[in-house]
Amino acid sequence: MFALLVKICKMSLPLNIQIHLFESMICPILLYGSEIRGCEHFDGITQFQLKYLKMLLNCKSCTPNVMEFGELGVYPIELAIKSRMLFIACSIVTG
Repeated sequence: MFALLVKICKMSLPLNIQIHLFESMICPILLYGSEIRGCEHFDGITQFQLKYLKMLLNCKSCTPNVMEFGELGVYPIELAIKSRMLFIACSIVTG
């Protein structure tokens, strides 16, 4: 994440590209095996995402989390984990 942030600062990329880079480079790493792990480790992954978003917006840590999600139009990463779990559960039941 920090290597990505350094390159973003050097290139001075727009905010939408910064979010796209996080979702395409960092999220797959965070979501690896989430179908199996289930809903046990949301806190660490969500905090990682929030830390990145707060760094993008230069917000203080006391800023409410919903402000980052609302301002950037990003969903919490735990929704992706839950949807992956439901997809696997539905495919097992119907398969």
